[in-house]
Amino acid sequence: MSKNIQVCSMEGRSGKPVLNQFIISINNIIYYQSYDSIIARKENGSIYLDPDYYNYSVTTKKYLLRFLGIENKIFKDNLKNNVYIFEKMN
Repeated sequence: MSKNIQVCSMEGRSGKPVLNQFIISINNIIYYQSYDSIIARKENGSIYLDPDYYNYSVTTKKYLLRFLGIENKIFKDNLKNNVYIFEKMN
């Protein structure tokens, strides 16, 4: 079975690539990586967050919200409503 792997840098507001913030696609699974850590994964309609890294820094949170395509208030509501699955990925 061959894997279709794509890696791209996330873009800042200017549209230019941001250092150390990546989207990785492997077949139908999409990851958000900040520096050397996997922060989140989208798979089969579910969103997985690494409990130790999803809220690591202001920058990580900013790009996590961009990866998820939501605002912070919705993210907080989703956390309260157990929308996300926590799984160690590092």
